[in-house]
Amino acid sequence: MIKDRLKGSKVLIVDDTPRNIQILGSVLKEAGFSINIATNGREAIETAKKVIPDIILLDVMMPELDGFEACKILKSDEITQKIPIIFLTAKTEAKDILHGFDLGAADYVTKPFNSAELLARVKMHLEIQKSRVYIEKQNQDRQTLIKVLGHDLTNSLSGLRGIVEVYETVNAIEEVKELLPFFRTGVENSLQIVQMVRTMQQLDNETHEWILAHLRIKNAIDDTINILSKKYHEKNISVIADMNENDCVIAEKNSLTELVLLNVIDNCYKFSPIGGSFSIVGRSLEEDYYEISFKDHGIGIPPKILDHIFEYGLNNIRAGTQGEHGIGFGLILVKRFMSEIYGGRVEVQSKVADAESLTEVKLIFQKGSAKELQDI
Repeated sequence: MIKDRLKGSKVLIVDDTPRNIQILGSVLKEAGFSINIATNGREAIETAKKVIPDIILLDVMMPELDGFEACKILKSDEITQKIPIIFLTAKTEAKDILHGFDLGAADYVTKPFNSAELLARVKMHLEIQKSRVYIEKQNQDRQTLIKVLGHDLTNSLSGLRGIVEVYETVNAIEEVKELLPFFRTGVENSLQIVQMVRTMQQLDNETHEWILAHLRIKNAIDDTINILSKKYHEKNISVIADMNENDCVIAEKNSLTELVLLNVIDNCYKFSPIGGSFSIVGRSLEEDYYEISFKDHGIGIPPKILDHIFEYGLNNIRAGTQGEHGIGFGLILVKRFMSEIYGGRVEVQSKVADAESLTEVKLIFQKGSAKELQDI
């Protein structure tokens, strides 16, 4: 059988011989792949553009448009050019094989098929393809991250430099005291950025060990609220929390309290108006999952931000209702911990309305057991 991350991968089989399609389809379906079929080169091009398969098995000898010409067209189109192609061929002469590679093919399998060999080659090239996509995504994210960090750090450090210049100019204690809140904000923002980068590095480091435990979620939420209520005491925001004392989730202790819950609840405070309120409700779901809903009636999230809420970018940075600053990466980290470390997921929905805006963040954890509880 194939690895879980390859299950459901889409394979496009292109062959004008029904018997070959039947054999290939049977082998690949049994292994857990999703199958699409085309019986000639032109149909292969149309189908590839429509379904965007993860890999194409392409017969060389076909009427009208043979496999070589189909490959050439597929590799010249931006939509399909990165899809790996494995030629299916009875031609074993070196010049034919080299011609296929020159056109951009990833590999070839000779007829008649050896099922084990075919499956091994398909799995190998899917692994390579998924690794390539992952690396490209990482590189793109890092380039965007560097751009955003440069922007944020420049703003924070420029503000700190301005305060120092004022002190050097006026040398007056009272004037400097008035600037201390801006100084503190600049320092805190810079430290947040540094900590965020460290956390990103830990997530990308496959050797870093995250120890999951069964944790009492109400304790973690209460502790986070106590910390943030002091920070936002001037906003006089009330919190309505509803969950069982013994409800447990599976998570890593430090990241749950210091990052996941802290970021989500901080947003509730930050984007709620003075005198407002937000709710936190926990409930058990089917299939051993536990959901926590964080719902506020603050300023809402505009669609242009909501559509890219889990992506790096300057457009995600917004000030709170009283001008509170953020670095725009909180929910990105929340999603990574929920999906990559905890085995759960995060969902965000929001509406912006003149009468009443609403934002709801749902954290779906694997449900913990009170019998294996580790108190926070």
